[in-house]
Amino acid sequence: MLVLSRKVGEEIVIGSEVIVGVARVFRNRVSLTIQAPTNVRVDREEIRLAKKQELRAASSCKSAEMQAGSGETRQS
Repeated sequence: MLVLSRKVGEEIVIGSEVIVGVARVFRNRVSLTIQAPTNVRVDREEIRLAKKQELRAASSCKSAEMQAGSGETRQS
């Protein structure tokens, strides 16, 4: 992990296409600006985790449905 210090108005460049800037600092909150191509997903950590949990829940439901469906008896 890389830890950098920046002042308001300063930026950090990630790769060649993502720019993260410090817009303002107020008490213990930092407002950031992020410039990135549309194909680069930018999410807050809590949003990313919620989406990950939703995918897991959907996957386990689908898996349970498939298992329930395979338990059917076949008649000859």
